[in-house]
Formats: sequence, C-alpha cells, structure tokens
Amino acid sequence: PQQISLSQNATIEVLNSQIEIQQMFDLQISNEPLEKLRFAVRQDADQVHPPQVIVDGNSTYVELVETMGAAELAAAYPGVMAPEPLSNENAKSKSSEATPSTWQIYQFVGVPELLGTKRILLETSITWDNSATALPGNSAESPDKAVAPERQTKHVHVPLARLLIPANTLRLKEQWVLLHNQQLGVQPVTG
Repeated sequence: PQQISLSQNATIEVLNSQIEIQQMFDLQISNEPLEKLRFAVRQDADQVHPPQVIVDGNSTYVELVETMGAAELAAAYPGVMAPEPLSNENAKSKSSEATPSTWQIYQFVGVPELLGTKRILLETSITWDNSATALPGNSAESPDKAVAPERQTKHVHVPLARLLIPANTLRLKEQWVLLHNQQLGVQPVTG
C-alpha cells in the first residue's frame, strides 16, 4: 500500500504594504506513486496574489480546478480539513454577514510521477493597507502630530495552503515562523 509522510515549514513575513507567505512541504511517497496532487488556498480576500509553485527546484504550473465552501471541502478531505469554527466575533453577533470561507482548489500540471522524496514550495503574498495599524508616535502623514495613545488594530487573515493528500498521511513536523518589522505590532491568532 501507498505510504506518505509530510512535514511543513511556513514563513509569514509582515511588511509595510504586504504579507509574504512561503510554505515548504517535504513529502516522502513510498510503494505507489501519488496520481495527482492538489492543494487548497482560502480565498476570502481580493488582495491575495496567485501562488507560485516550485517542485524539486523547478517552477511548476498549477491550474485552478474548482472552488468549494469550507464545509464541502471538510467533507471531501476529512483528514486534511477540520470543520471551520466560528470566530468569537461571528459567534457573538451571529449576523448574516458571517459567511464561511471559500477555498480555491489548484492541481499540479505536468509534474512527473510523484514517488520518493518531493519538496514543494508555495509562495504568495497579500497586499494590505497598514495605515490604521501605526503604533503611537509613528504617524507617517504628519510626523509632528501625535498619534492617539491607544493602538489601532486591523485583523488580517493569512490563508495558508493545505495539501490535499490522503487522510492516512503521516504528519511529521509543522513549523511556523512569523517575521515583522518594529513598526508593526503582530499578534498571531490561530483557528
């Protein structure tokens, strides 16, 4: 039978006008090749740039094959996708504006047989306006005017990709690194 193991490293770098996302997946596929490889990226913001994909050091073409809601994706890939929890904000308000996320499904095209060790790098970025997130005393518009003493907060959701691989895949290591400059206060929130 096919045996697959996976480890993942993700680096998220928060810059002044964009967030750069780099995910490295190391796959070990034994006994039988993986016939097709797909990944899902949450697509709930217009500012997300299409992913660039490199397999074993070679740039690879990916094709958008479908779009699914979170519940549909969780049903199709139970080992990969957990049901989407409501955020505290959505749970309190339960407003009609609280919509589940949408996921775009990409498929690797022209990748040779997936057997043995494979390294997959996914890179994308999100453009964002950080004007509401300046720390006190760091007003870019008018350096001589003081900024209000309280910090202003802007929530930015960073869509990490999920490889859509068999549920019996052995998950070895997952590591996330968050980088940011001193002008921004960053607080990671998972869920």
